[in-house]
Amino acid sequence: MQALFDLIKTLSPKEKAYLKEHVFKRESNQRKLFETINQLLKKKEEINDEAIKKKHKKATFIKQLSVAKNKLYHQLLKGLRLYHTNQKERSSRIILSELIDFVHILQEKGIYSAMDKELKRVKMMAYEYEAFQELLQLLWLERQFIIEQKGKKLMEQIEALNQEERVILNQLNQEKAYQQLQFQLEALLKTKHFEDKTTKEEGLKNIAAHPLLEMETKANTFRSKLCFHNIKALIAFRAKDKRPIYQHYSAILSLWQNKPKSIAENPTAYRRALCNYLHGCYYTERYEEYPEIIAQIKALPAASIITEGKIFQMVAYHETLWYLDGGHLDKAKLEALNELGKQLIQLKDYINPARFLALCSNMMLIYFYLEDFDNAYDWSNEIFDYPKLDVRKSVRKLNLLFQLILQLELGNQRVIPNLVRNAKRQLEKMGELEVVEQIMLKHMRKTGDLNDFDKEGIQEQLQAFQTELNAIRESDISSRSLQVYNNYSLWLRYRIEGGRLSDFLST
Repeated sequence: MQALFDLIKTLSPKEKAYLKEHVFKRESNQRKLFETINQLLKKKEEINDEAIKKKHKKATFIKQLSVAKNKLYHQLLKGLRLYHTNQKERSSRIILSELIDFVHILQEKGIYSAMDKELKRVKMMAYEYEAFQELLQLLWLERQFIIEQKGKKLMEQIEALNQEERVILNQLNQEKAYQQLQFQLEALLKTKHFEDKTTKEEGLKNIAAHPLLEMETKANTFRSKLCFHNIKALIAFRAKDKRPIYQHYSAILSLWQNKPKSIAENPTAYRRALCNYLHGCYYTERYEEYPEIIAQIKALPAASIITEGKIFQMVAYHETLWYLDGGHLDKAKLEALNELGKQLIQLKDYINPARFLALCSNMMLIYFYLEDFDNAYDWSNEIFDYPKLDVRKSVRKLNLLFQLILQLELGNQRVIPNLVRNAKRQLEKMGELEVVEQIMLKHMRKTGDLNDFDKEGIQEQLQAFQTELNAIRESDISSRSLQVYNNYSLWLRYRIEGGRLSDFLST
C-alpha cells in the first residue's frame, strides 16, 4: 500500500510523537507496524510485505497484513486530523468549521440569543479570511434565525441577506474564474506534445487576451489578485520579458505582506511567493535582495521532509546563483558551503532530479572558481553517478567537458586522452556534436598528449585553444553550449594570464 508508506514518509517529528501517544497507546500491533515501516523508510531499505514479515514473523497482524496496513492508514489520517484540530495555531478552515458547528448546536437547542451572538462573531471572522463558502453556510443559518424570530421587518431582512449572498457569489465566482484561468495556463505550459503546433500558442494568446487580465482592479479579492499577478508573471516568463516578471512577483509579495494572518495561515503558499520573488530578482539582477529573502524562507517551518526538500532545492538553487551570478564568491565560507553540500546529499531523495543535477553543477562551479579542485571533482562525480535519467542534458554535457579541465588541474594530464574519447562517445549519444564541443575536445586531447613537464608546450597549446575558441561566431554557440563556452573561456584566461580564477568570473 504505497499511500501508507508515502504518508508515513511525510510525518514530522511532532506528528509522530502525537500519534504514538494518542493513537497507538492501546494498539500495540498497529504501533509495531508503524515503527517497522518508519525504520525501513529511515534506512532507505526496500519496503514490501516480505520486508515487514521478516521483522515480525510471529506477530498476529502478519496473517492479515493487507488488512492491518489499511487499518493503520486510516488511523493515521484520523490521528492527523485530531492533531491539527488541537493545535494552538489552527487554520481558519478548521476554526470556522468548528464555530459553524457551534452555531448549529445552539440552533438545534433553540438558544437563539446565543446563536445570534455566535453567528455575528463567526461571520466577521469569515469575512476577514474571505471564506466565501463558509459565509454562504452562515447566511443560510442567519435566514433560519430571522424566520424563527418572526420580526416585523422580515421581508426587508431576508432581502438584505439575499443581496449579501449575491455579492458573495459574485466574489466567489470571480475567484473561481481566475483560478480556472491560472490552471488552464499552467496546464498549457506543462503540456509538451500537441497534435497541432499552433494549439499551444493560440491557447496562450487567448489567455493573455482574457478580459479578466486587462487590469488588476478587476480582481477584487486577495486570492483573485494573487491569481491575476501569477498569470501575468507566467505569461511574461513565457515571452522572456524579464521586468514584468519581477513586477508581478513583487506585487504578489506585497499582497501577502499586507495580510500577516494569511501568512500564518498558509506559510507554504507564502514561501512559494518568496521563492518566485527571488526568480524575479534573478531575472532583473537584484542580487542584493537575496540574503534577506533567503533568510525569510529558511525561517518558515517545514510541515514534512518532502516539504523540507522542496524548500531546500529552491533556496539552495538561488543561494548558489548568488555566489556564481551575483559575484559574491568572495563571501563564500568553506564551512557554509560544506554544510550546504551535506544538506543536498541528505535531501537527495526529496529533490527534483533535474534540480538536483543543477545544484550539483552549481556546487562544482563554486568550488572550481574557488580553486578547490578536489571538491569540484567530487561534485562532478555526483553528476556522473546519478541515474542516467533523460533530464538536464545541458548539465551532463557541461560535466563531461568540465571533467577534462578538472583532471588537468588535479595533475592527471595523462588520463585526458581517454576521457576525451569517452566524452565524445557520450556527447554523440546526446546528439550531433556542436562546433564549440568539437573544438574543446580537439584541444583538450592535444593538451593531454603533451608531456606533463612541458609547461611551455602546454601553455602554447592553451593559447592556440583560446585563439580558436575566441574566433567562434556567436551563431555557432547554442544556448545549450553557452555555459560550457563561457566557463572554458574564463578558465583559459586564468591559465594564460594568471591571477585568481574567481576574479575572472566577477569580470
